[in-house]
Amino acid sequence: MPKTLRGLLIGSAIKSISIGELDEFMDWKLDQQLGGAKTVAELHRRVAWLFRGVALISHAVASLPFVILDEDDAEIDGSADYQNALGFLPNLEQLLDLIATSLLLLGRAYLLMTRNRTSIKGLRWLHPESIKPEITEVGLQGFTRRLNGRDVPLTTEQVVYFWLPDPFVELGPPTICPAQAALSAANVILNLDEFAALFFERGAIKPTVLSVEGVPPS
Repeated sequence: MPKTLRGLLIGSAIKSISIGELDEFMDWKLDQQLGGAKTVAELHRRVAWLFRGVALISHAVASLPFVILDEDDAEIDGSADYQNALGFLPNLEQLLDLIATSLLLLGRAYLLMTRNRTSIKGLRWLHPESIKPEITEVGLQGFTRRLNGRDVPLTTEQVVYFWLPDPFVELGPPTICPAQAALSAANVILNLDEFAALFFERGAIKPTVLSVEGVPPS
C-alpha cells in the first residue's frame, strides 16, 4: 500500500509537527530496518531496561531458598547446600531462571522429561515458541513440537508445562503476559534509541521532518 512519505532532510529549515507524527514516522522507519517485526524477543534483546528488568526478576526467582522432600516428607536436598540428590537436575538454578524469563516474556514455558522404565533421567528446556498444545473439548491431549521443519508429537507425560493464569482462557497458554504490558513503552524507548543512533550517524546535524501527501514521482 502507498504510504504518505515522511522523511528526514538535512538543512536549517524547521517544520512544526506533532509528537504523534514523529512517533509514526519512527515506527515506520524502524519497521523497515527490522523487517517489520518488533517481537517480544527483539525488544528483549535491544531495550536495555526491559532486558535488565526481566533478568532481575528471573535471577531473584532462581535464587529463592527451597527444599526437596521425599515421599515421607523428609528433606533430601535444598538450596543451602544443593547436591542434586534427585540426579536429574544438575543445573536447577539455570532452569528456574529460564522458566521465569519465559513466563515473563511469553506467559508459558516447557520442559522435556526423559525417562527410562522406572525413573526420570532428565529435564531439558524446550523453546516455548516451538511447542503447540493440542486441546480439544475433552481437554489437553498432548503437544506438537515443530523441529527442523517437521511436527513431532509429544504426550502430556513427556512435557512439563507452565502456563500463567489468564481469566480469558479456560485451558491453555495465556493470551497476555507481564512483558506485554511494557511493550508500548519498550517500543518508544527503542524508537528513541534508533533516532539518536541515526542522528549521530548523520554527524549530529539538526534534521527537518518533511511531510508530503501522496507518493512523489521518482
